[in-house]
Amino acid sequence: MLWISGNIRFELNILHYDYPPERVECLYDDWLTVQLIAQDENGLQWEASSSCMFAKELQDLRDWFGSIRVQNVVWQTFFFMEPELSFTYIPNGTVEIGISQSFYPKALMEHGRQTVDKSLIMELPEDVLYDLIQQLDNMIVEFPQRSTKQ
Repeated sequence: MLWISGNIRFELNILHYDYPPERVECLYDDWLTVQLIAQDENGLQWEASSSCMFAKELQDLRDWFGSIRVQNVVWQTFFFMEPELSFTYIPNGTVEIGISQSFYPKALMEHGRQTVDKSLIMELPEDVLYDLIQQLDNMIVEFPQRSTKQ
């Protein structure tokens, strides 16, 4: 999922399932390894990856963006069970992406800012929202739920 807003860039990629099909375990079979590639408003660029999302949460993220599109937002903030990313919808047409833990920029950690969350404020016009939903739909096709638990 690539999202560019002015000088800010947010790219979220699913690299693979954390466990290959032959090692599927009922509690962990849907974990996804996620890659973040980002650039903030000041030009700071970084890349990180983490096994922090279930395949179901990928679908939930798509549904959350879909709720914005139909103007029926139930949850102002969306986050995963592993709280490394969060998305907060602001009714002025922006989304604040909160970044912490393993996705936090290492360059800032080196300057003693490990306890501060990083955020990106992204504009969300209708055409970008539609494109994000389409990108998420494609990711869901590639990484569907394969969980044995219901």
